[in-house]
Amino acid sequence: MQKIKIFKQLFVVICCLLMTTQICKADDYEPVTPKNGVYQIANYNQLAWLFDVYIENNKFKVISVELLNNIEIPEGKKWKSQSIYGKLNFEGKGNTISGLNNALFSTIDDTKSVIQNLILVVNVDKAYDFGAICNTNCGTIYKCTCKGSISVSVGTVAGICKLNYGTISYCTNNAKIYAKESPTFSYTKNIGGICAENESGAKIINCTNYGELKGDSDIGGICGSNFGEIQNCTNNSPISECYSSVGGICGSNYGEISSCSNVCSVSGKKILVEFVEVIVKKSLVVKIQLLLMEKRKLVV
Repeated sequence: MQKIKIFKQLFVVICCLLMTTQICKADDYEPVTPKNGVYQIANYNQLAWLFDVYIENNKFKVISVELLNNIEIPEGKKWKSQSIYGKLNFEGKGNTISGLNNALFSTIDDTKSVIQNLILVVNVDKAYDFGAICNTNCGTIYKCTCKGSISVSVGTVAGICKLNYGTISYCTNNAKIYAKESPTFSYTKNIGGICAENESGAKIINCTNYGELKGDSDIGGICGSNFGEIQNCTNNSPISECYSSVGGICGSNYGEISSCSNVCSVSGKKILVEFVEVIVKKSLVVKIQLLLMEKRKLVV
């Protein structure tokens, strides 16, 4: 009986500790009252409240957000991406969110949504279907930058956005994106410095990649696979260790590419010899790549 009594007391103590821990976690959130309809975010606790509490538990037609400071996500915190189905106005004001280990947003669904002037520093290991700003974009991503490193285990990955149905403009990728080597190396397809897949009707304009890319198939400095439009974009970093479908601008193109340039080497194990021979000729890279891949439209 004495042992049972002691066990019950221990059980009560453990439950109290668990409850205290949960309360402390809840207290970490710092609610924000909007000013003139804008949620002004100054620290991590406010950002966590906005995503974990407000966005997750409310339906809204419009939400406007401004970052007031640089924000660092605490080490070990798993970021939970949220989907936005109303109109989002996200103004980064040139500030940085660092420590991200997941996409900032999952889906940006409204075509009138805008995310702009934001810098993300990511450290992602074994990524699967990942874009730093969002996994799926139907709105506009403007003047955003991704830095850090992204390790690809399998799937579709990019520095800014995984799937683009909207517009990405004046964005930059500085993050290194690479397929992580292991005894059971997984297959990676559609890897881009800016976007993994640019869909029909979507646009990538005036974007630049500085991040080194490595992977299996459909790898491009700007876009892995393109079905839309890519204009005035530049790749400034080498692309290597690709088995097929690799290009300075786009790995596989089924859309339109115009006024783009590649200024670095592109190499792989199964690349056409004619393509490899002209890689160093900057003005010819995009044109020859598209002709060899027998795509539908060519504008240079």
